[in-house]
Amino acid sequence: MQSVDTNVIVRLLVGDDPQQTPIAERAFLAAVASGGVDLPDVVLAEVAWVLSGYDLVRPTHHDLLERLVRTRGVVVDDRDCMNGCGDRCLEARPAGR
Repeated sequence: MQSVDTNVIVRLLVGDDPQQTPIAERAFLAAVASGGVDLPDVVLAEVAWVLSGYDLVRPTHHDLLERLVRTRGVVVDDRDCMNGCGDRCLEARPAGR
């Protein structure tokens, strides 16, 4: 089981950097293939916070996080905590972001 940095996860989810996104995808897939990806609560909280700074509507933000934690090979400490954290980070930003 490997941990993956917040930056890798954000690149993977938003695909906003044409040079870094393929690198992030390869790193993530390699980690999954080698036994899985451990995403600690702190990484999920950081990802939720960073995503809240993108111009995403709230349902898209939530869907990205939900798909991430449901990805085969991804292990999180507490899925319920992750969902609540994502919602709290969304509430910390202005509506529509």
